[in-house]
Amino acid sequence: MFNQLLTTIMKKNLWILAAALCMTACSQNEDIVIEQPVTDSDFESPDGQLVIQLGGVETRIGASTAVTRAPLDKLLDGTTATTNLGIFALATYDATTETPITEENRAEAWGGAPNYGILLNNIKAAVTPWTGGKTPNGVANQDVQKISLYSTDGATAGAVYYYPMQKKYDYTFYGYAPYQGNQTISATNPEITFATIDGSQDIIWQKSAAEPIPTNSIYLKKDVTNDTRLTGYKAQYIRQLKYHFELNQDAAAKLTDYPWIPNINFEHKLAQLRFSIIPAVDQSTEDQQSVLNMKVKDITIKSHGTVATLNILTGEVTFTNTEPLLMRGVSYDTGSNIVFGDAEADAAGIPVQTFDGNNYTLNGQTNATPWVQGYLMVKPDISEFKMDVTVIVPNAEGTPKELLVSDIPVTAPAPPADSGKTNPLFYAGYYYNVRIGIFATQEVNATATLGTWTSGGDPIDVPID
Repeated sequence: MFNQLLTTIMKKNLWILAAALCMTACSQNEDIVIEQPVTDSDFESPDGQLVIQLGGVETRIGASTAVTRAPLDKLLDGTTATTNLGIFALATYDATTETPITEENRAEAWGGAPNYGILLNNIKAAVTPWTGGKTPNGVANQDVQKISLYSTDGATAGAVYYYPMQKKYDYTFYGYAPYQGNQTISATNPEITFATIDGSQDIIWQKSAAEPIPTNSIYLKKDVTNDTRLTGYKAQYIRQLKYHFELNQDAAAKLTDYPWIPNINFEHKLAQLRFSIIPAVDQSTEDQQSVLNMKVKDITIKSHGTVATLNILTGEVTFTNTEPLLMRGVSYDTGSNIVFGDAEADAAGIPVQTFDGNNYTLNGQTNATPWVQGYLMVKPDISEFKMDVTVIVPNAEGTPKELLVSDIPVTAPAPPADSGKTNPLFYAGYYYNVRIGIFATQEVNATATLGTWTSGGDPIDVPID
């Protein structure tokens, strides 16, 4: 009996010792107890906080792929343009009181950090590949690209931000480019300022507000649907949509799946003018040949503005001064595609293209339509710009003479029939071919047509006599 009791006691002590050793070993084993860092590709943190994930895509007004300055699908190219986005997450609805957040109550909602009214305030962001190169569930479509956030100081990529663990606020996400650092918005001033607009920058903007989910539209658990309406991007909304997606895979009665990753569908806020220098048509063949000895420079859109503000809530761009814009230069890649540069056009003079009655020739290359020799990104909703052009004319002594031709009208063409627009204006998201026609008499004219980005229509001819 004693030996049996001793054996039992020893077994118990061995079990206690083994358990103690296991606990000690576990506490010393870093692979077991130290959690892996949370990334912006994770759905949630180990303590249950929901990670903010974002997607984005660029709106194309037309089917053309000839997009211009800094479209979203060109930001993922390994250049500094990849960090050219700014992101906001702003409370726009109080779900506890079912009250929209407007100008009247915005100061209270956005008043301080404990309110979580402003969740992201001009956070720098980049377009990056989805993890593993695979588009995740929860996005609107396969065209959506991943937007990765940076740390608040803009120094560290792949920063992780969380939705607050509360049900009070619904959030709307806002994005824009090009990113302007060292600026934030407030309830009284929801604007970002672009201090230097030189005609080379496009501005893109859009917001992503969650689609309200009607009652009986999603599964809350097996065969049980929601009996209240679901609103707004927040932790509860996203968790329920993700869980519904999983339940819906095996449900006998299939319901609609809703995206839960916010998608900012960016749109262009400026128009683009593309300039070509050609012999004016309404002159003799001999005169058309004579203008090939001329050049032009300092193509300038007058009274445009070089400082602008962007209202983050509405997307409205406002120019606050009237400084002129000087044409920016272009080049062509090996596939004859336009490369839009940042620098001013050639100050030594831009040549007039040869025209043989059918084709235009520039630098030994021939095309059925005029080659683009410069461009400007300009403010939209304008019916006419005024342009100055300096014509460089050779003389018998070989010393060029410069003639300034001022206030040439560049008038917007009629919009395309399928655009839904009626007024002849330069519209955001469209590009316009401006043909600057040179006369032997050193006069100048200009005509503009719409091209698709969407294209704005027929060329804009600007004669220079």
